[in-house]
Amino acid sequence: MKKILLGAAAAIAIAAPSVAFADTSGYVEGGYENTEYDSGSEFDAIHLGGGFYHSMGGWAIQSDARMVNQEWNNPFGDDSHGYAALHAVTEGGPWDFGAFIGLLDYYGDSGKMIGAETRTNFGNLSLQGTLGYGDFESFSDYNVWDAHLDASFFLSPNFAITGGAGYTEWDAFTDSDALTLALGGAFQFANGFTLAGEYVNTDADNSGAGWETDTFRVSLRFDINGGSLQDITNDGASWNGGVQLHETMLRW
Repeated sequence: MKKILLGAAAAIAIAAPSVAFADTSGYVEGGYENTEYDSGSEFDAIHLGGGFYHSMGGWAIQSDARMVNQEWNNPFGDDSHGYAALHAVTEGGPWDFGAFIGLLDYYGDSGKMIGAETRTNFGNLSLQGTLGYGDFESFSDYNVWDAHLDASFFLSPNFAITGGAGYTEWDAFTDSDALTLALGGAFQFANGFTLAGEYVNTDADNSGAGWETDTFRVSLRFDINGGSLQDITNDGASWNGGVQLHETMLRW
């Protein structure tokens, strides 16, 4: 799985020279998060990722990938996670629609994902919805469904207040479900760097035994040829079906 994810990252790097053309854009990103469970467990994580977006006149493709190093505050030590996704989407109308396929790496298990997504905007308000499914055929054979709605309200073209809500179901030895709520903000500087921060609360239930997590995360992204933060959100490499499913799995 690591070879696949590194291959996806290499493909993004190979595609980078094409960003000189007006119909192609991309980004590279790094970030940190801290997640605390109500049981007392806690982990810190850092990630590196990137993606590119290419418009083809009414249609577009996007690829994105991320690797995560997770450090627990217990004897279990470090873990790695990741994903790689490819999206095919419409563009140019009041609503854009797309589908994605991808690969997931979760505690050494290799899984596949598939999903649908849409985005639109109403003036300063931008919305994106995703529905994703992940399947792991490992020794425990489990799967996950995730539905997510994200919103960005732009106080200016480069400054947004962000929020999101999601619902997830896992089918494993026992069934689990979780409600996720998020609130944050993002600001793009004149040099193309975007600084974003977010708080995420996950309230989950597992056959009557629940758990809750509080996550604080921050990221720094460099956008190439994407325009303002609002331009990227509405018309660029912002399709997030793959990363949303990946981040939800990280807190399971």
